[in-house]
Amino acid sequence: MDITVSIPTDMVILDVQDGAGSTGNFISVPVTITNCASIVSLAGSLEVADNTVCTIQGFSPGLISPNYNVANATFNYVNNNLDF
Repeated sequence: MDITVSIPTDMVILDVQDGAGSTGNFISVPVTITNCASIVSLAGSLEVADNTVCTIQGFSPGLISPNYNVANATFNYVNNNLDF
């Protein structure tokens, strides 16, 4: 049986991709947002299933630069420069 899954074209998608590395190395895991012309705010948390395998150290700035709180693994971004 085939199952077809379709996503509405106006749905905003936050995509956390994969990464791989060797013991002791830092890696970057790309995160993208699609179907979104502008961001006023964004907040959330990240969790790794097994923190003996890896830990989240922070975020590298891209088109936006979220703040990351390592103590509780939360991130937030606010853009106060948008005109509505």
